[in-house]
Amino acid sequence: MELITTSGIALIQLISAIACIFIVEKRGGSPLAWFLIGLLFGPLAIIVALTAGRQCEHCKFIIPKDSTVCGHCAKTIDKPRFSIGKSALRADNL
Repeated sequence: MELITTSGIALIQLISAIACIFIVEKRGGSPLAWFLIGLLFGPLAIIVALTAGRQCEHCKFIIPKDSTVCGHCAKTIDKPRFSIGKSALRADNL
């Protein structure tokens, strides 16, 4: 008896791909690229998507999450805001 079937693996890969889309849309990433990465790497892609940087608002270059200045275009970047329900919290207050 096989514990993990081919259809089970395919389902895990598909769920991972869809989860990656939702994660990177909030961070300004490319949903199509991360969908494909999620299909290829499965749950590992979710971990990478959660820990990856964010995009500069001006030049769309990927920068570290905690950066306040883009290393590519040298423009100041606002800290990301996280919203919970009706209230918005600043990332530096978390």
